[in-house]
Amino acid sequence: MKNYKQLQERMKELQYLQSAIATLQWDQEVYMPSQASTFRSQQLAQLSSWAHDQFVAPEMGQLLDELASQNLDDDQRINVLRSQEDYEKEIKLPTSFVKKRSSAISTAYSSWVKARDESKASLFLKDFEPLLDIKREEAELRGYENHPYNALFDLFEPGMTVTDLDRLFGTFKEQVGPIKERVFALQENHTDLLKNNIPEKTQWAFGLEVLEQMGFSFERGRQDKSHHPFTITLAPNDIRVTTRVDENDFSNMLWSCIHEGGHALYEQGLPKEKYQALPLSEAASLSIHESQARLWENQLGRSIPFWKFLFPQLVQSYRPAFDGVSFSHFMKAINHIQANTIRTEADELHYHQHIIIRYEIEKQLMSGQLEIKDVEEYWNQAYYDELNIEVKDPKEGILQDVHWAHGGIGYFPTYTIGSFYAAQFHEQMLSEMENLDAAISDGNFSQVFHWLESNIYRHGRKYKSPELCQNICNQPLSALPFLKSFEEKIDQIYQLEG
Repeated sequence: MKNYKQLQERMKELQYLQSAIATLQWDQEVYMPSQASTFRSQQLAQLSSWAHDQFVAPEMGQLLDELASQNLDDDQRINVLRSQEDYEKEIKLPTSFVKKRSSAISTAYSSWVKARDESKASLFLKDFEPLLDIKREEAELRGYENHPYNALFDLFEPGMTVTDLDRLFGTFKEQVGPIKERVFALQENHTDLLKNNIPEKTQWAFGLEVLEQMGFSFERGRQDKSHHPFTITLAPNDIRVTTRVDENDFSNMLWSCIHEGGHALYEQGLPKEKYQALPLSEAASLSIHESQARLWENQLGRSIPFWKFLFPQLVQSYRPAFDGVSFSHFMKAINHIQANTIRTEADELHYHQHIIIRYEIEKQLMSGQLEIKDVEEYWNQAYYDELNIEVKDPKEGILQDVHWAHGGIGYFPTYTIGSFYAAQFHEQMLSEMENLDAAISDGNFSQVFHWLESNIYRHGRKYKSPELCQNICNQPLSALPFLKSFEEKIDQIYQLEG
């Protein structure tokens, strides 16, 4: 079909530009010298405007309209439909706005790095303020119902709104208190055993081994270091993950490797060769992407079967740090819950309180109820009120995350939604494969991969997240399976001997 081939070619050309942008962004966070930031900002702004112009060109709109009226097969129809949805969103943004936004993001990111280095929030906030104004402008350009936050959240999680988030987060907040109190009364504190001094080189080698055992292909990707761990796709067969290393806490790097590895496996598992730059080659949504990372990090990566296989390797690789440490004490240590200041280092339960704090700040920033000059004080007070902890350094407070420097307002809730999806997917996976835990205990993750490939990877963007969840689990998204699975895991761990 001539018109459909034209769409394929246009999307491939656009992919080349997007790949160049991603490569420059990856370099900006991994290797780029600080003095190069101004020119890099200009590069990214120019390339972003070119990519935007190419996608929203009148010829693209005409082509999509023509295709929508033709007799297409199911895959072609979905690719056209999703492309139309993207086109309708992006055509609302003038090219001058896209260029202005890209430049403001690059400036804010450089300021965030400097602010972290100097532990001075004001250095970042002065450049975040104009970026926030731009994001407010973006919400107005895109349009929304009920709340400006919906305009931005829809970019990451189509089909969900503030109303949905308030309901999900409300259920979590109602239920999590009694669960925390029960676990506090039950748990033993063995977290000191995680604080051994382990050289960076040793940690790095073990992290690469874990990624390989998970199934990550180093022929189609690599791992590097960055201020903030992330996963990015530079090309269909070039998936990059990053992590950071703390020689006094091995868990910082290890769970970043597992988390980002989950993202990367999704990217490597998507049907990129089959659909080539078209929507069916892409992830369903940010929350489904996050579900893949959180499933590996928590449902699998903090489970008894996972560590029955990996614990002997950990002891051998980090010798003598774990000599004499019992499996039972190790499992209790990595599943210990305690309020802290750092989101990425938080346990499974407190993690979502971190997210909800950020969500409430973002909503109020977008609506104008909260201004930049008050945001650091609001953050610190929220941590005291919700988690009963005092933020003493902005690097442990408002400067800990890179998302706002990237203009990612609306992104944070996808972490919690993804965690809820992960619990439901894992529950369904276990119900369909009775021997799954035994296979994982033997280091065989192939069943996990095949289940994810069959139920999630191969569909790309065919379904929106709520529909995908309903298809897989026969129930809508809920916080309750997540809370239930955590309680059951803790009970199993505290039945271990030793």
